[in-house]
Amino acid sequence: MQFDKIIVPIDFSNGEEVVLEYAMALSSRFDIKINLLNVAESSDPQQVILLAVEQDGSDLLVISNEKAHLFDKVPAAAVLGVGKEAQSPPSFDRILMATDLSEVSEQSLRNVSELVRGTNANVFLVNAVEVGVEGGAEASTYLGEARLGESRMKLNAFRNEIASYGIDAETVVLEGRAADVILGVAQRRAVGLIVMAKKTELGLVTDEVFQNPKIPVLAIPVSQQAHSKFSRESNVA
Repeated sequence: MQFDKIIVPIDFSNGEEVVLEYAMALSSRFDIKINLLNVAESSDPQQVILLAVEQDGSDLLVISNEKAHLFDKVPAAAVLGVGKEAQSPPSFDRILMATDLSEVSEQSLRNVSELVRGTNANVFLVNAVEVGVEGGAEASTYLGEARLGESRMKLNAFRNEIASYGIDAETVVLEGRAADVILGVAQRRAVGLIVMAKKTELGLVTDEVFQNPKIPVLAIPVSQQAHSKFSRESNVA
């Protein structure tokens, strides 16, 4: 994936400076054009932003984390939510890629592989396994161990796949609520960016992860598969 246009809505609210800082860091590092959109006087800024994204052909919306969840279903653009307490200056040296191991989720992460590779980051592939307590504690323990083993196998296979494209990732599979696992690993590993997919079961927790004020979250739409250099190379092969 190669982002061509970043759009940054501006309403002169508190905390907007760090959003601009992240947009400028991405623009500088990957030579991406930035468009600033003044929505300060709009009566319906959400609709104005959605229309601008569509008309301008922007493929990355950079916005405060408090508003990001309003746009995580934008079909054609990725959304980067940045909180007021995000690291300054921005750092993309440690990146967490979260997956629910569905094909849709993994395809979204494949699409962003080119961007991740360009950062030369330490990458952590993370999967959360949620096990209910139906059948009692003994059954829960058995199911948990079985599902953790299956998830480790699948995640290792995906790690090996993206390794062939120059990404060396560490896999992390833990039992627990997806949002708790993702944020917990992100904090312990001091990552500077969380990458997640839209339109998957994991996408249901994207809103919750967006709300953390310290670690920016990049939500990738599956529809960007058509724009992925990774996908084009795979099809040629």
